[in-house]
Amino acid sequence: MTTIQDALNDRLDEIEQRFATLASTARSQNWVDKKEVRSQLSSRSGAAFAEIEHVQTVLTAADAALASDILTVSAEVGDVAAEVELNATAIATLNSAFSSYSTTTTATLGALTSSVTTNSAAIATLDGYAAARYSITLDVNGYASGFELINGGAGISAATFLVDKFQIASPGVSGGTPVPIFTVGNVSGSPKIAIRGDMFIDGTITASMIAAGAITAVKIAAGTITANEIAAGAITAIKIAAGAITAEKIAAGSITTNEIAVGGVDLLNIIANAVTQQSTASAAATGAGNHGTLVSHSMLIKSGTASCMFSASFDANMSMADSVSINLFVDGVLQKTWKWSANNGTGFQTFSTPFTLFWDVTGLTNAIHTVSWTKGGSAVFSTTEGMSRIQDLRR
Repeated sequence: MTTIQDALNDRLDEIEQRFATLASTARSQNWVDKKEVRSQLSSRSGAAFAEIEHVQTVLTAADAALASDILTVSAEVGDVAAEVELNATAIATLNSAFSSYSTTTTATLGALTSSVTTNSAAIATLDGYAAARYSITLDVNGYASGFELINGGAGISAATFLVDKFQIASPGVSGGTPVPIFTVGNVSGSPKIAIRGDMFIDGTITASMIAAGAITAVKIAAGTITANEIAAGAITAIKIAAGAITAEKIAAGSITTNEIAVGGVDLLNIIANAVTQQSTASAAATGAGNHGTLVSHSMLIKSGTASCMFSASFDANMSMADSVSINLFVDGVLQKTWKWSANNGTGFQTFSTPFTLFWDVTGLTNAIHTVSWTKGGSAVFSTTEGMSRIQDLRR
């Protein structure tokens, strides 16, 4: 769009340049014959002065002709003045024709001044170029308004208005008083001339005229959209943003099995940790020793994380240099070791210690994995019966 507008502006600029160039060139022509008739009629009484000046000119050369008629009517009393000027010009050469007509009316009182200027011009050239222009300019103390029409042929025309208010009235219609159509406002954050929002006819803005995503929640007043405004079946899953419907937005008891389609709830639709798969296994008591497997069992892990727990107690006699350890293995790979040491300075200390151990093993593949708990350390100790649990927090 910008490229098209730039191209159009270039063609309009070309029209303005052709008008100015042809008029300037014609006046600088080396004329062979020149005739002029000038008349003046004036009157003065004290500070009052009135004058009518009329200048008619004809110029010819072997390949060009020009005729102009300038009429000036003026009146003044001190620093109060009024003037009207009419200027008509016609120029013809072997390869171009140009005509223009302008009027200027001016009123001045001291520092106050106002004027109305009209300009019309037409051009045609041997190379197939033709254009026309018309403009009206109203100037009050240097503040100008008005409009310009330019036509350079098919696809090259423009109407430019320079006004604070652009109003249209419908004659003979109730309520047809002049109303402003355009206003200055922000469009995408930048001030622009825009159509007023209250000027759209009822029913003229349809869905096809609204850009996707243009209407967001912040643009809709609270409570304006109720069930009565929504067509049955109009809201489907693809029209609801991810995470937009939370528990606090659902009335208690409003969702029953009748509202859930068969197969509509799968793992992807269930919140994290809401569904857990687990496996448990009992660990038998062990006799005195410092090494051995306490319990081992397997489970399918889909989430990639196995949450492991082991609970039991041990009895041990340890010196200060001794220690007791419980080890967690997954698929034969050591994941975590828990260690207890004696804290007496000399001799032996007897331990009877219950414990519950937790550890999350991450980065597992979607496969069956084996969890094993073993005992170790330098001290000789026994363990009671215990229990191992594996949890797969699938969602």
